Amino acid sequence: MEKERSTAERPLDGVRVLVTRAAEQADELASRIEALGGEAVIFPLIRIRPIQDTTELDRALDELDQFDWIVFTSVNTVTLFVQRLRQRNMIPEYISARVAAVGPKTKAVLEDHGMEVDLIPSEYHAEGLLKVLLPRLSPGMRVLFPKSRIARNVLPEQLARRGVHVTAVDLYETEPVREGASALAAMLAERTIQLITFTSSSTVHSFAELLAGYDLARLLQGVAVVSIGPLTTAACRKRGLPVAVEARSSSLDGLIQAMSEWNQLSRKGANADE
Repeated sequence: MEKERSTAERPLDGVRVLVTRAAEQADELASRIEALGGEAVIFPLIRIRPIQDTTELDRALDELDQFDWIVFTSVNTVTLFVQRLRQRNMIPEYISARVAAVGPKTKAVLEDHGMEVDLIPSEYHAEGLLKVLLPRLSPGMRVLFPKSRIARNVLPEQLARRGVHVTAVDLYETEPVREGASALAAMLAERTIQLITFTSSSTVHSFAELLAGYDLARLLQGVAVVSIGPLTTAACRKRGLPVAVEARSSSLDGLIQAMSEWNQLSRKGANADE
């Protein structure tokens, strides 16, 4: 009974998890893993680089009161958007446009900055956001879309097809990490990592490119790949990385749940073999 209680309270007990998020975002996931009994090994595979030229963003901010909606699809865009607002002595709480957020974490950060969120989808990706946003838009409306330079075009393209005027502004770019290949390969070769988490397509591509000179199939023997959602899973498959489990919701909550369920099933399988 005590063992069952311990497993329920610490579902990642004894599991070493590789956290591949950008350094600025890795600590939150690592803390949650360790709170559930796991050991987080932080190895950032991407870097977030703000766009230094703010001309396009400033132009949009000059016309901020003319937008009907502002759409945020990541925490990074919120952080950099609000940062520029404050640099220009603009107050986030006074924005008149309605605000849409791709998921609960993005929503929480917006609210931390005093911005009211009017819309959040049940599926935390661009397609899910489009599904709930489109019925609220009409031709001629203006939408501001702060984004990553490598963001997919599905959202602005679909909105434009409906006659919505979209202003897309790049706020940051994602760079792959180029160093540390030998250290990462050695870590995997030692078989001390049980789970690798991928929270974006960018982390997947960086992982594959960093270890391009190694035998990935051999390095990943005994290692389970956990994906945050369908887009990340698709990137894994494109790179030949087998996905053991995909989060049912594209969020850190979903990722933690997926890892916990994987470990529970693995333990049951191990016990059955004894």
